[in-house]
Amino acid sequence: MYEDDVQFCLADSPIHWLQSPSTKEWIKNSSKNNDPVYDHSSSFLSGIFLDMPDPEAQFKDLSIHLKVDHALIIFCPSVTQILNAVQTVHHDRSIKLAFSRCIEFEPCTSGGSLREWDVRVSDIRNTNKEGVVCRPRVGTKISGGGFVGVFKKLPLTARSEPTETPSNQPINL
Repeated sequence: MYEDDVQFCLADSPIHWLQSPSTKEWIKNSSKNNDPVYDHSSSFLSGIFLDMPDPEAQFKDLSIHLKVDHALIIFCPSVTQILNAVQTVHHDRSIKLAFSRCIEFEPCTSGGSLREWDVRVSDIRNTNKEGVVCRPRVGTKISGGGFVGVFKKLPLTARSEPTETPSNQPINL
């Protein structure tokens, strides 16, 4: 069904996969016109899904290869792991990603449900200090266990100041 559109591979890490001869050849041969989604000579990925410990450690190297406005998605067993990724992106201005949303897969033997979470770095009004928000969004249930974090690739010229992508902004998945 989707085998013509997805490249399946095994590597020790995403970086090892990017450095493999077959991937380098694929990057070289991928068509890049003047489309603004190709903001870097190595931009060729339409999406990235990471299910691994400390996925944020891969963000800087992988995001360069992601097309603008496309998604980098991570799966983590704990919401605090999603928060670590959000904080990494918030503090490292060289990572051209914006956090979009966090969704919980609730454990259940009969199918479970999904619940969206509000996960972000924020300024505390009364103290002018930085804090974090990490809580379920009220009134949202969408069907495991674990959390998915969705990030959106920003253009190379973006992120001079800390920003956050509103959860209602479209993302190419």
